[in-house]
Amino acid sequence: MKLDRRNNFEVLRIILMVMIVMHHLVVHSLMLRGLMDNRFPASDWGHFSSRVLIDSFLVVAVNVFILISGYFGVKFKTKNIVILVASGAVFSLISMGVMFFVDRSIVTQFSPWAYWFLVAYFVLLFVAQYVDKLFNAMNDRQVLGFAVVVFFLLCIYGFYYNFPWLGICGGASVVHLLGIYCFGRTIHRFEHKLTQISRKIYLLSYIGCSLAVFTLVIGSSYLNHYRRAWSFFTYNNPIVVVASFSLFMLFLKTKINLNVRWLSGSVFGVYLFHDNIFIRNEVLSKFSSFSAVTWTFGEFIAVPVSAIVVFLVCFPISYIVNGALNRVASMSVISVKLNVIDDFIRINEPSSEGKEGI
Repeated sequence: MKLDRRNNFEVLRIILMVMIVMHHLVVHSLMLRGLMDNRFPASDWGHFSSRVLIDSFLVVAVNVFILISGYFGVKFKTKNIVILVASGAVFSLISMGVMFFVDRSIVTQFSPWAYWFLVAYFVLLFVAQYVDKLFNAMNDRQVLGFAVVVFFLLCIYGFYYNFPWLGICGGASVVHLLGIYCFGRTIHRFEHKLTQISRKIYLLSYIGCSLAVFTLVIGSSYLNHYRRAWSFFTYNNPIVVVASFSLFMLFLKTKINLNVRWLSGSVFGVYLFHDNIFIRNEVLSKFSSFSAVTWTFGEFIAVPVSAIVVFLVCFPISYIVNGALNRVASMSVISVKLNVIDDFIRINEPSSEGKEGI
């Protein structure tokens, strides 16, 4: 069955990118990631609790992006891969240019591979077609059994033990993205049954799971188990995965009559620009002044407003870069050569055709 990209998912992609910017502001600028260094990352429990509550609802964003990819399936195109890598290179150069005027001493390296997600998604684009072929060969019972096994290895065993040799790395890895992609394929297979559940159930599930993450982080921090508290924010936390599934299904069952494809197609560049190591460490770190807000819950306003500002600053640059790269990749000479590579590597068409989730 061929699926066209739906407006509800285009709107969701924009919302997810704003959530990711908010997440990075809380984790990097407000130093919530201090938990990973086994220390209390705030001046008082009021500010700490507000940051934990905010991030508990945001941490699902990366998983939902990949669920979108898995649900629609990824059609292998060399053009998309070239644009992905070129985007990483261009935004690294732009970020270096910005930092050149801020502090020349810190411009020491350049690499389009400085983004963990870009590297992991790059691999996913190659491997996804083999996953699609596997799912197309399995019946419903086999697909369900496979999803259960992946969930156990990724989100139960992998979360509890998190051995380095498993390659899960708290969800920031190729292995995890492949697992979430498989969950997206499973949702597509059982969509007719999953959509019979009301939106209210999925909404309550998302809220309940997010509050559960909040409770676990606060409880572990109260007992001074800061690294354990941080682990509950990892992408392969089973509660986070269930919350991601619930948010995805909530939008799957929501019809939105708003055409924003021209906007959603360039949101990935917002991530590449604002999360570049130079921009993140030297520019977004200035947002740490939020911690000086005397009103304990002032961050509930400051963080989303600042995230929207960052999005609005980054998006025009992303839109221009994405358009330019697409035009270059569509040039007849380049396009013909890329199509030859497609014919050599591509093995099948996904059962539900659509653009990738990013």
